[in-house]
Amino acid sequence: MLFAALVTVLAATVIAATTWMAAAGRLRINPLAGYRFRYFLAGEDAWRAGHRAALLPTVIGAGALAAGGIASAVVDTDDSAAACVFGGCGILLACVVWATLRGNRAALDALATQVDPGTTPGE
Repeated sequence: MLFAALVTVLAATVIAATTWMAAAGRLRINPLAGYRFRYFLAGEDAWRAGHRAALLPTVIGAGALAAGGIASAVVDTDDSAAACVFGGCGILLACVVWATLRGNRAALDALATQVDPGTTPGE
């Protein structure tokens, strides 16, 4: 189970780092990394604003995933290890939903400051 723990912690690190880089403006809109939702992708300002808002829930979820991975390495049965990893994945999933809701709202707000009154952001 040590290999699974290492992969899980590495994945959690990549998820948190990618979101932080996008929030900080170090990762621009691209076809591979970052949240891939309509308002996030509508422009660089929306991309950064959305990722800034999504950062806290994403880091919490990635931390839970990493904790589940670490716990899976120290428990004594395979069933317990699987429960630790799946628990971390479940928390990450809930946090990604939370991050998406926060991020879309922030990205939409960023877009609203850029468009003419009476138009719909993202069009």
